[in-house]
Amino acid sequence: MDATPQPRRLTNAQALLLNLFDRDLSEAELTDIRQVLTRHFAKKAEDEAERIMKAKVQSARTIEQDTKAINENRTSYRQRLRSDKS
Repeated sequence: MDATPQPRRLTNAQALLLNLFDRDLSEAELTDIRQVLTRHFAKKAEDEAERIMKAKVQSARTIEQDTKAINENRTSYRQRLRSDKS
């Protein structure tokens, strides 16, 4: 029985990035690429959060108030969550 692990197939994004960057980059270029990718995924996360807030009809103010309440008394918040699940 052969116990050698099967190599993982690259995702389409991994293959694309390998082809795009098939040369050494300077540290500045690497930093730029990290920033571009970070901004891209941050924007996607913001868009998704916005979509969820609209779907739940929550505003930034409501979320801010909830966050403040949670941080002020985490124990009662946890108990409320647990009782809501019952």
